[in-house]
Amino acid sequence: KLTLDEAVIDNFLDFFWCRLESGLWRTIDCFSLQTSGALDLLKNSRKTLDLGCGDGCFWFLAGGGKFHPKFDFLFQATENLAEFYRGKDVFDDSLGKEIPIIKRSKVQFYRGFDIKSTLLSKADMLGVYRKLIQGDANNNEFVEAEIYDYIFSNIIYWLDDLPKIFAGIHKSLSDGGKFVFFMPVDRFLECRPF
Repeated sequence: KLTLDEAVIDNFLDFFWCRLESGLWRTIDCFSLQTSGALDLLKNSRKTLDLGCGDGCFWFLAGGGKFHPKFDFLFQATENLAEFYRGKDVFDDSLGKEIPIIKRSKVQFYRGFDIKSTLLSKADMLGVYRKLIQGDANNNEFVEAEIYDYIFSNIIYWLDDLPKIFAGIHKSLSDGGKFVFFMPVDRFLECRPF
């Protein structure tokens, strides 16, 4: 059974060492997934889609994956820090090298979907996705490519036309399929999982 234990919490805090509030936020996301039973859905479902998978690190860490301590996934972006001040997304960059992994994630998605090829190349190195697909969720490019039992997304609030997106998600779900999404709420600080 996938559970949130101290090792997962430590992995998020190690990963977000320079942004501990982000590490705690993502840990609370994991706790919510565990208590709702959503983490178990990943273990028991064959057809899952991560809509807006990005670099895959969230699900890698949520599933108990661990990077080598000398490897700093976030620090890689500081190599391009000068570009940040010119408006470049410094995390939208391929690493160009293998990611040293100590422990693989227990989470396995059938498909991952994202707009950025560089983030998909990073996600591919983590082994969390059986197949990665590049496309624009705003254009519902994931719709009808396949039918999924579960669709997970933590980018839904970034998308432009939510009624259109929700209609696309509905079309992409099997009978009885579920959509699990993250939304920032003003009651965030009321959640105290530790």
